[in-house]
Amino acid sequence: MYNVEEMVKYVAQWGTFSKKRKTPTSICYGTTWSIWKARCDWIFKKLRTSPPKLADLVKSIVFRWIKHRRDRCNISWIDWCVSPFTIIRKGRSSLRGLIHK
Repeated sequence: MYNVEEMVKYVAQWGTFSKKRKTPTSICYGTTWSIWKARCDWIFKKLRTSPPKLADLVKSIVFRWIKHRRDRCNISWIDWCVSPFTIIRKGRSSLRGLIHK
């Protein structure tokens, strides 16, 4: 991948079920947004963000996006910090229950 447009197209093709793609897509967009914001802070405000702080910002931003934009999202901050992909596994098992009914 050489630019953001290629990355967006690549992410849009992840998985075969659109709900399954939401978490990885959100993580990808949140990472891109955080890097872009940190870059702008460095260029325009001369504020440097360390890589560990940037990683924490990505976790926080994406958690808030997912938590407050999804219906019935009950993932906790602790679960999210352990593994952001937990929400995919939880979603998959609940979807299986709906399909088999």
